[in-house]
Amino acid sequence: MKTCLDNEKNSCKFWSKTSRSGVGVSVCLIVLAALAASKAYAVFSSYGLPNFSSCYVGKEDLLIARLADSSRPRSEDIAFFADTDEANYLRNVEQWHLGITPTDSLSWGVLKLFQRSDLSSEDLAVARTREHLLRAFSERHQFISYRSVIFPLIFAPMIAWTGCNSDGLSLLREIVFVLRLAIPILAVILVFLITQENRWIKSLAVGVLVAFDDQLSQSAGTFMPEVPAVAIMFLAFVFLALGWRRNAWLFCLLGGMFLGLLSLVKFDFLYVAPLSLLAGAFLFSKERITFGYIFLSLLVYILIISAYALRNYELTGRYFVTSKDAVNLWIGNSSQAKSRHYAFGLAADEKPNTINDLTETEKKTLVDHGMELALRDYFRRRLFARITDDPTDVLGGVLRKARILFLNGGMNLFPLLGAAGYTLGILINWLAWIGVVCWAVRRWRFSGSPLGAVLISTFVLSFSIIAVVFFLPRFLSHLVPLATIIAVCFTVDVGVTLLNRKQHATV
Repeated sequence: MKTCLDNEKNSCKFWSKTSRSGVGVSVCLIVLAALAASKAYAVFSSYGLPNFSSCYVGKEDLLIARLADSSRPRSEDIAFFADTDEANYLRNVEQWHLGITPTDSLSWGVLKLFQRSDLSSEDLAVARTREHLLRAFSERHQFISYRSVIFPLIFAPMIAWTGCNSDGLSLLREIVFVLRLAIPILAVILVFLITQENRWIKSLAVGVLVAFDDQLSQSAGTFMPEVPAVAIMFLAFVFLALGWRRNAWLFCLLGGMFLGLLSLVKFDFLYVAPLSLLAGAFLFSKERITFGYIFLSLLVYILIISAYALRNYELTGRYFVTSKDAVNLWIGNSSQAKSRHYAFGLAADEKPNTINDLTETEKKTLVDHGMELALRDYFRRRLFARITDDPTDVLGGVLRKARILFLNGGMNLFPLLGAAGYTLGILINWLAWIGVVCWAVRRWRFSGSPLGAVLISTFVLSFSIIAVVFFLPRFLSHLVPLATIIAVCFTVDVGVTLLNRKQHATV
């Protein structure tokens, strides 16, 4: 197998032939498949629009008053719409449009800290009354970078056309839907760039499978960052492939820039992206030119991330990229994570109920830097204490999540096909891992450029990190296309190898 897989030039002429007509037909089929898939999954991805006339920037007092009174607003009430992920992203869009510093002040029920009757004036020196605390939360203790504020920034100009209302939200959802249709095309281009033999059949198979990826289709009907993140990821890989194959520094710069943008749109990539680039640099360290271009991409990435950290420092007084890491680490590794697997959220006894649940250092952080970083320190403290107290149980939880992720990978890609679709998803996941193992032992050459190493490293590192940190299926949206590319390329190469062996044996 080693000889045949390493020597793709021995592939039969029929399968290795790449023509313009074949490429054109493949791209057309991909477009049609993407359109068909998106329409077919409309039942999964379409959500009703809330009935609101404007966003709620500048209306925090109204929202806080309603939440503090525990009143259940009507479905058309602005306070009801405020407490959702999509609504917070839309709020950030309007803030960017109005030139206001984007904040996320209504995340996961933190107001409960300030709504307890046993809260005394000594608990927080800057707020003397319960009403003042509520107002202070609105004006000072906001979440600066819990959710991505770069994702709304990309779409902020669109609000100028429609206004921040139901029509504006509908337009933003439509743009995300269009990006969903573009993802298979980007996948086709990427496969053409990173493969040398059997390009058109690999591209066609990858494009069709990615087009019918249900996880992406479900996210395509909402203003959420999953679909844009996958599109940006593929765009970054395309630029990196062009730069490293042609030794073009401009493409390398653009690739690093889009990787930085990707990490700020979806914080999941903060650690995956640079480690993947380093993997490519390490594996191709003997090629000085290639190493230099990889380093250029990594340098651009670091500069972009550092600029965002500096932005957070100016707003909070601390250097950080996201405050989301600590709470998600705790959710994934708390004692209650065992039974929840992919469920996302905090149990009542996991959140601080009063200000007295914070240490004196955390209270000072609350006053000096805001609620966001105080809670980050709180969950980080709880996580370290749990690891220290029961490391075996924590490790067991990590292995259990890895097993669950490996067995199905969140890859029920084709629900319209029933059990067959579920089986196909599992098969893609397993074939991808077999391909990774064969690539690691050098029995399969995935690509002649560092991009193959970067892509596989991204898949493996994403799998490992997400298995430890995240457990909501939509957070795995980028894993499915990566697994599909690896699985298809590996399967085609093995198939061609076996066919060649049969032909040689016949001769």
